[in-house]
Amino acid sequence: MPATPFRPGTRHGIARRSWATTCVLLAAGALGSSPLSGQEPDPPAPVVFEASLTATTVRGDLAGMGGGAILVGITHRLKVGGAGALMFGHRRLAGTVRGSDLDLRMAYGGLAAQWQLAEGDRRALWLRALAGVGNGTMDLAVAGTRIAADNFGVFAPELGGNLLSDGPFQAGLSVGYRAVFAVEDLPGVTASDLRGPYLRAHLTYRLF
Repeated sequence: MPATPFRPGTRHGIARRSWATTCVLLAAGALGSSPLSGQEPDPPAPVVFEASLTATTVRGDLAGMGGGAILVGITHRLKVGGAGALMFGHRRLAGTVRGSDLDLRMAYGGLAAQWQLAEGDRRALWLRALAGVGNGTMDLAVAGTRIAADNFGVFAPELGGNLLSDGPFQAGLSVGYRAVFAVEDLPGVTASDLRGPYLRAHLTYRLF
């Protein structure tokens, strides 16, 4: 289906400005606690476990996802590992196949790399990118019978920050965009329907 053009006065325009504002506030919060220069950096955590809740859009509607990640510190700034997310519930597609409603479900995961841009007293600012594979399924809403499934590519870059810290635990926020491509076998669904910006709240545990 054709992409909706961006118009400053529409809800799409307001939403895009909101994501931009969130990025600015996130960076200010992560960096504002103390100067970033002249401090001895903490040693890299060999393993970081992360759990997260995500607000995003699927087919233009608000959707929630739960996710997790395991990252291993390679250097003080670089961590690599795996990450993924699963959409809560489903999105109802009305009258998609012969007038029948379908339920769309989605999940994705892949390799993740995180680069720390700066850090202060118990706070940090970083970039992360996930590259991997997603899966979408479609079930008949009434019978629950699965009629379609498809795998597709996912690339999700994000800007994040750890805003609170207590011992090995850290809490923060991230903003990013989920790019999806090569969706072919989901009736009535295109790659653009599964793309969208997102806001993540995450809790991490630093092992060692």
